[in-house]
Amino acid sequence: MMFKSPVAYCLVALMFNLLVSGVLPVLADEADSPGAQPPASNMEKVQEVTADGAAEGIVKGHFDVVLDVRRPEEYEQTHIPGAVLVPLDKLREDAREELGNLATPILVYCAVGGRSLEAVKILSKMGFKNVVNLRGGIMAWKKEGYPVAK
Repeated sequence: MMFKSPVAYCLVALMFNLLVSGVLPVLADEADSPGAQPPASNMEKVQEVTADGAAEGIVKGHFDVVLDVRRPEEYEQTHIPGAVLVPLDKLREDAREELGNLATPILVYCAVGGRSLEAVKILSKMGFKNVVNLRGGIMAWKKEGYPVAK
């Protein structure tokens, strides 16, 4: 299939990339799939904050807990001062004991943001109401020059 315009080609390429990446969902018509229900959103809403926003929130006392969900050896190398370590693989069993009540404001971080994003989803499903992900993790924190403990 040939496109007569570079703009048309770019638009098609953009739409394809958005579909493949999951940014632009495609739902089948009910007629195409009898009895099928639209898929649940795979992009759950998660509150996120930049390193600057996290630092400001910590200074202003907006977070009662700063939660590190990395492995113990990562935490020992460097962590945000005052952070509580609960590795992601222990989160479900240790969260209630380590984090307090379900309304506790919690800032969650990991190395670059992937594990902490998963942790925010887990905590939200457990009923924690005020959980925020540090976008970019401790790497973004350090890049902005904020203090770390060892």
